[in-house]
Amino acid sequence: MRARSVLLGSLLVLASVAACADGRDAELPAEEANAQGPRITIRNDHHDELLRRSPDDQRLTMMRAIRRTGNRCQRVSNAGYQQEYRNLRMWVGQCDVENKLFAIFIAPNGDVQVRDCAQAGQLALPRCEGLPPAPPPTENLFREGASDKAYRNEF
Repeated sequence: MRARSVLLGSLLVLASVAACADGRDAELPAEEANAQGPRITIRNDHHDELLRRSPDDQRLTMMRAIRRTGNRCQRVSNAGYQQEYRNLRMWVGQCDVENKLFAIFIAPNGDVQVRDCAQAGQLALPRCEGLPPAPPPTENLFREGASDKAYRNEF
């Protein structure tokens, strides 16, 4: 008798839980079920530091990342932050000589992944958006020195 009442009680608890759940979670794919929960963003100090840098330093950083992953890029003429993608920060670097755009993904731990933007559709990655015009160089690339004065005979 006691075993029957325990079994009946557990069946009632299971039935009430099943009625409350209404079966909706079983119908949703795992990705949609996770999308309903709170969105967690991981802090990315490497990305924040790059945002604080000058445009020249940002372009130099993008060029180094592109080259270190085995891609060819003689000079990054323009670079900019585009978006967050799966807790990675996506930057875009434009190489004029090679006429290519590269997507540079920066992870919170500092790891970098570089992908050619032409392959974004094949790899199911976000498409690279157009970059705004590049700001002019901030550093004075030419400094007048003694040889310049001597050339103009201004000792």
